[in-house]
Amino acid sequence: MNPEDFAKRLNLTPQDIARVMQEPGGLMNLLASASGNNVGASPPSLDIDEMTRQIKSAKRRFAQENSLSPSPAPQTNRAALAMKFVGSRQGMEQADRERDRAVRQTYKGVEAHVSCEPLEALRPVSLSDMLLRKTYKGHYTLCRIFTTPVRMVSVMFGVEDAAGNVRQVSLYNYPGMAGATGPAIDALFPVGTVLAI
Repeated sequence: MNPEDFAKRLNLTPQDIARVMQEPGGLMNLLASASGNNVGASPPSLDIDEMTRQIKSAKRRFAQENSLSPSPAPQTNRAALAMKFVGSRQGMEQADRERDRAVRQTYKGVEAHVSCEPLEALRPVSLSDMLLRKTYKGHYTLCRIFTTPVRMVSVMFGVEDAAGNVRQVSLYNYPGMAGATGPAIDALFPVGTVLAI
């Protein structure tokens, strides 16, 4: 496939391509902005006032988001999500090789939810039927991992359901994953693994 067709399949404009070519890290910036995900290395020299400002800003955003009603999630492009994970994995592996111990940050505004019900007692829900800002108590989503996993602050990977809908899954505080290497997370979350979430 030629580069123009590839860019069209990813819904990238010529301006997007030019920006990627001119900026170091342009592809990662483009994919991060397309996905709405704000995870990465912290700026090198944040002082306490700047950190406080960022935390207060995040709290305001979360309060605003929590006041919104549930709504449909934007459709996720499978190829763009897969490319994002390829780039993120390369960055993770390079940081591991260089023993880069950058402080990483992420802001989570959603309360964690855990179900202790047996799977047989739950009803299925597809990714396309799920709404943002809604907890699906009494339900599960059956999906398959289709990307190589990445460890940043959380362990992340792309999943697809039976209808081909895709989303990113982020697992925070998973036992043994802080500082885990690529082979370790691959062993726990290999491509093709079926999950009930």
